[in-house]
Amino acid sequence: MTATDAAQSRSRRGRVLTGILISIVVLLIGAVALIETAGRAVAQQIAADRIEQRLPPGSGDAEVTLPGSVTLQLLSGEFERVDAELHAVPIDEQSPNATVDVTLTAFDVPLDGAVPARRVNGVITIDNTALPALLRSAFPEVDGLADSLTLESGLIRYETEVRVLGSALGVAVEAQPELTNGRVKLQPIRIEALDTGFAVEVEEFVDPARLAFGFCVAQYLPAGLELTGVDVRGNTALVWFTADGNALASNADERGHC
Repeated sequence: MTATDAAQSRSRRGRVLTGILISIVVLLIGAVALIETAGRAVAQQIAADRIEQRLPPGSGDAEVTLPGSVTLQLLSGEFERVDAELHAVPIDEQSPNATVDVTLTAFDVPLDGAVPARRVNGVITIDNTALPALLRSAFPEVDGLADSLTLESGLIRYETEVRVLGSALGVAVEAQPELTNGRVKLQPIRIEALDTGFAVEVEEFVDPARLAFGFCVAQYLPAGLELTGVDVRGNTALVWFTADGNALASNADERGHC
C-alpha cells in the first residue's frame, strides 16, 4: 500500500465513523419526531433504517431504542435519551469480514430538528478479527506487529524481537493499553521467550520502554469527538468516546490531534 493509498484509506475510515455519529446526532432528530404520528416501534424502525443508509455496504442491522415515557417527552419537546446498537460495521473495504460493533447513546434530542442532540456517548467493540486489519490500515507504523496482535485474557499480546547479550531473542509481549490525550500506548507488563517458553517479569530482561509502542487515534476521528477510555476484556477491546453534538455536526470534516 502506498502512502497515498494509506492516507485515502484512513480518510475513508474517518468518514465512516463521522457518518455513523452524524446519523445519531442529526438523522435521529427527524426520525423520533415521527412518534407524534406513529407508534414507538414504527419510529424506532424508521430511525434504524435511516442510520443503516449511512453505514458501509455489508454492515449488519441497526437497532434503535427510545426509553422512557413517550408522552411526557413529547410534551417537553425533546427526548432525554436515544439508544442505538450498530452491528458488524466493516472497518475497511479491503477487509469486509473485519467488523466492529458500535453502541451509541444520544442525550437531549430535540423533536423539531432545530439543533443537534446535546451529547453522544458511545463504545466501539473490537475483536481479534478486526484488530489486525484496523491497525494495518490505520497505523502503518505498527504493520510489522499487526499479524501477531491478539486479545487474550484481558491483555494485548504481540510478538517481536529483542537483543539480549548480543543475540536476537524472539519474545511474546503481554501489554495493557493506556489512553492519554487521544493516544493509545501499549505498556508491556510481561514477556515470554518464544523458543523456551520461560516466562519472566519484563523488567528483569529489558527496559519495558523498548517494547512499548503507541499511536495517535484522535487524528483519524472527528475533532468534536473525545476518547475517554480503552480496555481489554477477555478477547475483546473496548474504546469509549463522547462527543458534543453541536461541535460534531458543525466540524464533521475536521480531524482531532494528539
